[in-house]
Amino acid sequence: MAAMQKTTARQLRLLSNGSYSTGKGNAQNDYIWDRYLMPAAPAAQGTPLFRIPRSGAFGTVAGDAKTEIETSMEDNGKLPAGQNFLANAICPHFITTNNIASTGDYVHHTDRLLQAWKVFQQHTNWIFKFSNTEYSWRAPSVIFLPAVYENGASAVYTANEHHVKSGEYQHLSWMNMPTRIPITEQVNFTLTAFTTSGAASILALVTNAMAFLNNATAGNTPTAVQCEVQVTLRGLLTRAI
Repeated sequence: MAAMQKTTARQLRLLSNGSYSTGKGNAQNDYIWDRYLMPAAPAAQGTPLFRIPRSGAFGTVAGDAKTEIETSMEDNGKLPAGQNFLANAICPHFITTNNIASTGDYVHHTDRLLQAWKVFQQHTNWIFKFSNTEYSWRAPSVIFLPAVYENGASAVYTANEHHVKSGEYQHLSWMNMPTRIPITEQVNFTLTAFTTSGAASILALVTNAMAFLNNATAGNTPTAVQCEVQVTLRGLLTRAI
């Protein structure tokens, strides 16, 4: 029988409840994730994730529904029976719906999309809420941003614009949680993105960025494009046998 690594044993002790207190289950490093469509403007109550499970309404067309591409959640804000998850890192991902023609031409210039995403991230706070537990977690989105940016075009919209620097490697956007968060099948949880600001000028910046990502435009022509935000949690998943 293979020996259990000390780090895995320690993580299992942090999740010790139910059948896992006796070790009757399996464990693996895994991910849970959820997406939402970029709203057109900030909302005072924020934008919650992990609330719409698979087969729930998603998209802009009647009948659109979430699949495993959009979420790992089978239940509304809860893990399936027998599962527990110890979250130890988090990462928000920008999912651009930048249309591409058969010629390889993009409808929208990438620098504009990334600049809007940067503005949104600069003024967003992520807050975890849990029921029936003392754990909570919050963080400003700026912790996920690279330290340096390259602006887009400095003048009018042209065909030779520069890209915004979005980080050389995707893993740079991961943030390890200072305190690992246990999510169990008994705990109802949500992660909410709050984007409101007490300064009217900042609120206008965020609103403009969100409006653009909600329905990005090519020149002055609106298109049916709505970008997405995905938040992924990395951690240890345990399941009953």
